[in-house]
Amino acid sequence: MSRLVELQGVGKQYPSGSAVGLKVLLGRKPNTRQWALQPLDLWVEAGTSLALLGRNGSGKSTLLGLAAGTLTPTAGVVRRAVDPTLLFQVGTSFDWELSGAENVRLDLLLRGLDGRALERALDEAREIAGIGDAWEEPLRTYSAGMKARIAMGAALAEAGQLLLIDEILAVSDQSFVEECIARLKASTAKGVALVFVTHDISLASALGRESVVLDAGRVVTRGGIDEGLKAYEALYHHR
Repeated sequence: MSRLVELQGVGKQYPSGSAVGLKVLLGRKPNTRQWALQPLDLWVEAGTSLALLGRNGSGKSTLLGLAAGTLTPTAGVVRRAVDPTLLFQVGTSFDWELSGAENVRLDLLLRGLDGRALERALDEAREIAGIGDAWEEPLRTYSAGMKARIAMGAALAEAGQLLLIDEILAVSDQSFVEECIARLKASTAKGVALVFVTHDISLASALGRESVVLDAGRVVTRGGIDEGLKAYEALYHHR
């Protein structure tokens, strides 16, 4: 199977709290750095559904950002065969004064859609979002759940080959989550690759087939979803 994204020896460091300030700049204090993610190897193939699990600060979002290209690795090389569709913090690329429809249209245009393909994707995104007349209202009037709905609508209407999601379903109601799970499963069955971060065991179990469990920037285990969920629960019990 083709590898859509491949990480070889990839890790990420950030300065520690003691590694900032005038003394560091003047060279009177060592610039110590801490690994947010220890170097690792990881690849994602077509049809993969991979859950990234771990406690807060374990490196999950860092790993997703490195795979997406929104973060630059401190070590290693990232190779992407396709441009990923990203769903990270909801609303970071949205204009609060534009309507939901206008924001989704812009998102689809930036992904290269136009003409009839754009209109079909826009209609599908509206159907997925299911927010009624609010579709034409300014985004500043939306709840967090409604913003998540239009973001998911845009992504699922034209997912591309690689979809990367960071906790966006956490602010959605259960019926919408179930609908998204069904649509995402249908997409992966057609060869779309999915990598998602979640703290929700039930969501990981329902949607993931593979897993990577992280703790303090290190890989605890990598394998099937059942193995990953056991390791994830053990981390919490151990703590």
